[in-house]
Amino acid sequence: MTGRPFHVDWNPEDTAEALRTAYRAERDTMLRTRLRALWPLRSVRRVREAASVVGVHYRTLQRWVSWYRTRGLDEVGAGRFRTGVETRDWIESEYGAGYTPGSVYSLLARLGCSPRAPRGLHEKADLRARESWKRGDLARRSGARE
Repeated sequence: MTGRPFHVDWNPEDTAEALRTAYRAERDTMLRTRLRALWPLRSVRRVREAASVVGVHYRTLQRWVSWYRTRGLDEVGAGRFRTGVETRDWIESEYGAGYTPGSVYSLLARLGCSPRAPRGLHEKADLRARESWKRGDLARRSGARE
């Protein structure tokens, strides 16, 4: 059984090389992962192949592509707030509601949101393998192309 052919109307400025450059320059790990997935997809790879290179489920990559289709790379990077002030500014621009940074934190707590924090590290964790994975060496070792 086959589905519809996968097609993305890429913005002209979002070439494979531009996505690669953006990926390599990005320091936010969440956005970096998303850019790393879009780059091989833009290079005419299939969704499953691009998802496996990055290490995410293909449905996750489909969701990111859906965001890209909506409003481009801005939408793919949306949802990243590093401070209460950034969150407050976004709430004010989107909804016209004024908050102090402190009240933003209590609002987020009432909504069940929590700050992103790294997971704890197991005492037997292989730190070299972890650093290798962060650099993207895992994909190169498995024979996947970038």
